[in-house]
Amino acid sequence: MTGLITAEARQWIGREYEAQTVAVSRNDIVRFAIATGADDPVHVDAAAARRAGWADVVAPPGFVSLLAAYSQLLVPRSRLRQDGLVDEQYPPLPVNRVMVGEVDVRFHRPVVAGDEITVSKRLLDMAERTGRDGEAMVVLDFERRYVEGNGVLVAEERYAVIVR
Repeated sequence: MTGLITAEARQWIGREYEAQTVAVSRNDIVRFAIATGADDPVHVDAAAARRAGWADVVAPPGFVSLLAAYSQLLVPRSRLRQDGLVDEQYPPLPVNRVMVGEVDVRFHRPVVAGDEITVSKRLLDMAERTGRDGEAMVVLDFERRYVEGNGVLVAEERYAVIVR
């Protein structure tokens, strides 16, 4: 291995990022549903959602990825690095490429318009690996939790980020 993970980077393991709360609007859900082809009426029609027992339109499962982006990736330009990444999202590693690896999401209940979802994130671990091409890389393992304002867990997400 090439020693990409420094002692300074290792100190990031266990880091809890600042939690952010996102107010979910009907418009957010409807736009996401249309953009992703989610054609169940409960995603776009409040009356259909109410008939199905919901207070308002229900987000398709992939909507949590939008909550993650809203909560941690939409920042002023001044906080972006030259490559477009948010500096404080990743440990200091001598790399210049980032991609998402495996993602595992467990849903506990759907997101509904009007929810206020708090998104928390934690860096669980990091490991240096060698890719199939022989190039060294670091795999960062993260966890996100999506909790509704009344404390109800909506979803849990474990995902890997590969940096080279």
